[in-house]
Amino acid sequence: MTDPRYHQPIPHPAESTPTPTPSPMPPAASSATAGGTAWQSTPPWQAPGTAAGGRRTPRWVIALAITTAVLSVVAFTTVLLWPTGSARSGPLEFHPFVQVARITYDQPSRTTFTSIEDDRVYVAWEQGGDLMVVAAQLADGSELWRQRVTGSPRWGDVFAVDGAVVVVGADSDGASRMYVLDDGGGAVLWQRDVTRHDWASTHGEYLIWYDAAGGWLRGVELATGRESWSRRLSPDAISLFALVEEDLARPTTTDGSLGVTSTDHRLVVVDEEQTAYTVDVRNGTVISQGANLARTRDRLLAYEGRLYVAADDRGFQVLSYALDDLNGLPRTHYRAGPEQYPEKLEACGPDRICLLEKEGFLSDTIELVVVDIAEDRGELWRQPAPDAETVVPVGPWVTVAGRDVPVLGFDGAGTEVLNRPGVLARLDPENVLVFTERLRDSEQDLSVAGLTVAGEPPTELGYLPDVVGVQCSWGGVYLTCPDRDGATIWRFAESP
Repeated sequence: MTDPRYHQPIPHPAESTPTPTPSPMPPAASSATAGGTAWQSTPPWQAPGTAAGGRRTPRWVIALAITTAVLSVVAFTTVLLWPTGSARSGPLEFHPFVQVARITYDQPSRTTFTSIEDDRVYVAWEQGGDLMVVAAQLADGSELWRQRVTGSPRWGDVFAVDGAVVVVGADSDGASRMYVLDDGGGAVLWQRDVTRHDWASTHGEYLIWYDAAGGWLRGVELATGRESWSRRLSPDAISLFALVEEDLARPTTTDGSLGVTSTDHRLVVVDEEQTAYTVDVRNGTVISQGANLARTRDRLLAYEGRLYVAADDRGFQVLSYALDDLNGLPRTHYRAGPEQYPEKLEACGPDRICLLEKEGFLSDTIELVVVDIAEDRGELWRQPAPDAETVVPVGPWVTVAGRDVPVLGFDGAGTEVLNRPGVLARLDPENVLVFTERLRDSEQDLSVAGLTVAGEPPTELGYLPDVVGVQCSWGGVYLTCPDRDGATIWRFAESP
């Protein structure tokens, strides 16, 4: 299993119906379509133990699943487009959507993907059984290159990383083909077979790939496909990449995922024997290991050089161990009430972690608990968060969201500062996008608002009818959403 924050899935396309071209208008209220024909019905390469979900910006393999809590030796899941872009300082000057450009498909397609990386957008659609991939400038939509990718009966995902574009084919029997394209001109650099039980992420020049068929964790050069190192990894183990404070400034998807790229070079593996290993993904060496630290069912977080463990037990504790000395003594950060169980464990600030905890198995009893990790002062504050599923920190704020419940936001003292229907995605430490509803892989109507942590009222950005929400991508001041006939680039803010 893996942590969905970095790994991603591979979708298997499905059916869809035509969608009108989006047009921005200030929204009055949520105008979501109840139904909708599935576009790609793309069951993702799903990491075992993690819920299937929508996506937004990079997705699939390279980032297959490194989510916040625990990932078992992951499976290539359906990728999410991850919003990308560097953190900026200061609140954005949000304004209603301004259409920048429209990338029109050569023929209507039920399979479509978008991904944003830095100042580029990548748009792909099915054409005559092949996949056409176009790279364009976000600022004006000017085309940089296009590449036709052949050799797969169906298509699962497209997402961009630094220096490359990854295309994933999808086959009905679970076998797939991964193509790595040069982002400079679209040429296919290399390709190889993968399965739905594989997962991957990127670190620097390497693709970190779990080859489930062989039971190997492999370090592969992104530019050449050459294997640099390999290490045996149990299929029942759990793996998660370490986070650093800078990651809390990166854009997220609406479920809090960070995308395909890991910033820390350390991967933590917990096996079925309760042994934890810290692996250096640059060379595959084991930095440290410790016995009886955690079980594969526990809530785990690797953050700022330590492994945090919330045991999946009633009246749990949160302990932490140094990643470079897992055999050393643990620190105790928090003790829960006698009837409480951990639901989520997340990094949510430079000196704090956040828990979603509940009484027994009752989701309506979930509370958000903020815990100090700098001076081990334990609980700082808590707030009710019934049915919450995700935790996304935004600068001094902590936000929570769930299915059919509003987005709640709390400031550093625990005071409620946001209560709005929909789902939220972080753009950077001071700015967020709020969508009227969960993003789906079928056509839906979306209203979008922009919000800063400075306390200003939300800015209604516009209404996008009949878009494939799960394939929308965002980063910086741009958002791209596709439909059956093309993808539109919108600008929604000016930089400070």
